[in-house]
Amino acid sequence: MREEFLEEIPLDAPPEEAKELRTEVMTLNVGPQHPSTHGVLRLMVTLSGEEVLEVVPHIGYLHTGFEKTMEHRTYLQNITYTPRMDYLHSFAHDLAYALAVEKLVGAVVPPRAETIRVILNELSRLASHLVFLGTGLLDLGALTPFFYAFRERETILDLFEWVTGQRFHHNYIRIGGVKEDLPEEFVPELKKFLEVMPHRIDEYEALFAESPIFYERARGVGVIPPEVAIDLGLTGGSLRASGVNYDVRKAYPYSGYETYQFDVPLGEHGDVFDRMIIRIREMRESVKIIKQALERLEPGPVRDPNPQITPPQDPSWRPPWRRSSTTSNTTPRASTPQGGGLRAHGVGPRGARLLHRLRRRLHALPGQGAGPQLRQPAKPPLRLQGGAGAGHGGHHRKPRPRDGGRGPIGGKMGFFDDKQDFLEETFAKYPPEGRRAAIMPLLRRVQQEEGWIRPERIEEIARLVGTTPTEVMGVASFYSYYQFVPTGKYHLQVCATLSCKLAGAEELWDYLTEELGIGPGEVTPDGLFSVQKVECLGSCHTAPVIQVNDEPYVECVTRARLKALLAGLRAGKRLEEIELPGKCGHHVHEVEV
Repeated sequence: MREEFLEEIPLDAPPEEAKELRTEVMTLNVGPQHPSTHGVLRLMVTLSGEEVLEVVPHIGYLHTGFEKTMEHRTYLQNITYTPRMDYLHSFAHDLAYALAVEKLVGAVVPPRAETIRVILNELSRLASHLVFLGTGLLDLGALTPFFYAFRERETILDLFEWVTGQRFHHNYIRIGGVKEDLPEEFVPELKKFLEVMPHRIDEYEALFAESPIFYERARGVGVIPPEVAIDLGLTGGSLRASGVNYDVRKAYPYSGYETYQFDVPLGEHGDVFDRMIIRIREMRESVKIIKQALERLEPGPVRDPNPQITPPQDPSWRPPWRRSSTTSNTTPRASTPQGGGLRAHGVGPRGARLLHRLRRRLHALPGQGAGPQLRQPAKPPLRLQGGAGAGHGGHHRKPRPRDGGRGPIGGKMGFFDDKQDFLEETFAKYPPEGRRAAIMPLLRRVQQEEGWIRPERIEEIARLVGTTPTEVMGVASFYSYYQFVPTGKYHLQVCATLSCKLAGAEELWDYLTEELGIGPGEVTPDGLFSVQKVECLGSCHTAPVIQVNDEPYVECVTRARLKALLAGLRAGKRLEEIELPGKCGHHVHEVEV
């Protein structure tokens, strides 16, 4: 490798003949196998030596389906799902869900339970910030602060285990309060921790905040101005580091936060340095809040006494579906407030009330779209001809040709200028204030006609729906279906998941790229074909699988079937007109590759 970067020079060569050391741009993948991402995030980092030229995040390798799963569970059962939404700050997710349901069913949380919630929520905030500091400084080359930060974090997890029995996935907060009261040993141990923690925070600052190495690597790097932070939808410390004075505990107080005295630290430059320092200052404020909470921790109940919210504590009580038919039912039935009741003691478990719709805002997702090309604020929404509203009008979408229907690569600037009927029909499906829900159908129309999503189309859709290009790009980049480079008339997507690999997908990919003479991101000279590997097409029982554009899958692919597919497409046949050799079923699979 040395010869590639530095020509061999005789030791006695004069200085003017010496060549300068040169480096080449290199692209590295961080994740999704990285310990700190474990499937959630993949970063494509472009480096020139130690200088980071570009970072492209890829999100979506871990699909948990929390929202849809929770819509098929009762209010109480969902408590087991919320901690798994965020391993680092799970109490915040538990509390957010509980507050929403309590507002829905009219639950009243006792004062002691509110205070316990505040204590545990701020301890969870401390534990999360300690991970931010420890791992962040580790990535910057500082090893010692990592061990210091995790020393205190382990103490916090010990406290959590004392209260809930678990270090993660606590399952402690309940609708109308908390699962049970604090153990007697918890408060004395917490006080010991609070005496030590301020000194530990001083150690963190002494270790790195005044370090010239950290200062040079963090100051002025990754600057996010206030207006850009708001446009991206950033929250928490990242938003406040840009100087935006917004803290939900102050703006929309919950759990009695309006009665606590604490400050909201703000940054000045919005860079990496400020984002680190903000966490340090917020940790001090969390310690301050916990001390105040301990002073007001008075004896009392920790659950809403309403039997419709909290089941009776009598050990002899059993829900109706577990009683014999001769047992009388003296437990009152749950009322049905707006959205349904929490418990229905008079019906079986399968008849308990379910959530009609659950939506969780991803606080970490908006920051991943902070590309320089997407930071411009959105322009005013485009107005449709004949007014801002869109009537039904009886118009219908023009169906996409089954042969691919790819338009020319060039295209015109105003893609939707001559598609007013389509826009009116699409927007008529959503309320005026919900135009952003039309992002997907608009992206799909562009993809169907042009074959890929160019930057100007992102901006045009953003203006049409009244949002930012960042949000549109965030939606589009989540799905592998959307392409951001020119594609051929037939875009062949080869499934690269494990099931397909075991069935010969890699050999098929090698044959396909060799036969067409192209690789990912390239188009054949005749403009017919482009190829791409995709993570999963969801048809493991008929692996290996290939998809052409957005047509039905070509399953049980062998080399013979792939040859026939390419020949048919070159002949201009529609996919359903192409005869493929062999059979395809759950157990019939020919491997010829």
